[in-house]
Amino acid sequence: MATHVAKRCDAAVCGQCEQPCVLGTLQCGLRLDLREFPELKERQLARGDYLFHASGAFESLYAVRSGMLKVSVLTEDGREQITGFFLPGDLVGLDSVGLRQHASSAAAIDDTVVCELPFAVLERHGQSVPRIQAALFRMLSGQIRREQSTLLLLGSLRAEERLAQFLIDLSERVHSDTQCGSAIGMPMTREEIGSYLGLKLETVSRTLSKMHRDGVIEVVKRGVRIRQVDRLRRLAGLAVRPQGDSAHRRGH
Repeated sequence: MATHVAKRCDAAVCGQCEQPCVLGTLQCGLRLDLREFPELKERQLARGDYLFHASGAFESLYAVRSGMLKVSVLTEDGREQITGFFLPGDLVGLDSVGLRQHASSAAAIDDTVVCELPFAVLERHGQSVPRIQAALFRMLSGQIRREQSTLLLLGSLRAEERLAQFLIDLSERVHSDTQCGSAIGMPMTREEIGSYLGLKLETVSRTLSKMHRDGVIEVVKRGVRIRQVDRLRRLAGLAVRPQGDSAHRRGH
């Protein structure tokens, strides 16, 4: 089960570390004082631990500091359907805002550290600091856009295009920009990738192997290394970016 560490996040860590905590995520470029949030707690999860379960009481939002989480729902026949992967800097639980229960389950797929902020505390501070509410609304809007992009990906793209877009998105979220030689840690199983992309396990394995043989990527232990970014973008049906273009997308 998940381990709860009864410790307050240190200001030097949460405000300045490379893996932002809840406030680093919420501030969106603003300078919020960590002392305004004495209730902030750190939680550590081992691979396989659940952060929360669907239908459990919704009480907090969580920012991923390190590791990775998968968020999923159960289909009518009892199968797990993964709806997103959450990386350092992502805020988890936004789909349950306004509900009394969690709409999905979240589990660690690698050793993971999150910062927990009770939503009641966030609401209370939001009344006196309107910019916190504004930042939260921007995040809710961003999550809706990402979910719309996922629906488009699942509904109109071939298997190779889906997987190529997934790799590009994951790389950009990790590295801020996709470059040749960049390695992407992928602690999720190929079956979990297939669940998220709406593909069979065999299709995921076959497509990754083909990309490897073609020299587009190199499959390495617990991840892949991008060898030909332009070819990967073409496989994804995306435009090839001009050299030096550092613009990137944020997504799940």
